[in-house]
Amino acid sequence: MIKAVVFDLDDTLYPEHAYVDSGFKAVDQYLAQYCNIERFYPVATKLFAEGHRGAIFNEALTQLNFDWQDDFIKELVDVYRSHKPVIQLDPATIDVLEYCSINYKTGLITDGYQVAQRNKIEALGITEFFNCICVTDELGREYWKPHEKPYVATENALNVKPSECVYIADNPVKDFITPNHRGWKTIQLLSDIGEYRYIAASKSEYQAQFQVSILSEVLSLLATP
Repeated sequence: MIKAVVFDLDDTLYPEHAYVDSGFKAVDQYLAQYCNIERFYPVATKLFAEGHRGAIFNEALTQLNFDWQDDFIKELVDVYRSHKPVIQLDPATIDVLEYCSINYKTGLITDGYQVAQRNKIEALGITEFFNCICVTDELGREYWKPHEKPYVATENALNVKPSECVYIADNPVKDFITPNHRGWKTIQLLSDIGEYRYIAASKSEYQAQFQVSILSEVLSLLATP
């Protein structure tokens, strides 16, 4: 019997592209105000839409004919990660969280830099829905998923057995292998706008046991043995 429902954050409770968009706007405003650099936002969003990842700041500034240095890129990354994001929950997601928080013990396990993840949680106003929140970066960078420490910590915080837990997340690269091994039920949210919608699990042990296309579909799975 499921007693604890644990969620991922990015691309599970809200679309991560909304955070990226918010961050690009924050960097755009910073560049315009302090560096007299215009049009970062449209260039960066175009690069992101084209599939660029990892060095968008560098690429965007190069296209804007700005001779950047590594220290300057790090400064912009700090602006991006520390900004107060403009993101929100979909009403259907609120319904799921309300239902789960009433009927189960609830947790959140999320990777990402501490300040960024805490700013997202605050912006979304979701603290009230969870009995425990585990930002893995607060345990140490070495304990990001798929390390078992955040899962064990969540089991202990909720006082449940592994077989009584379900994890709802989106990333087959790192989200499911550890809870699968521990005996959790695992559910992948495979939305049509998710960052990992085209990523296949490399091995069966990395695959979620179930897949849903919208978050509300998990409610029927929670009642399934």
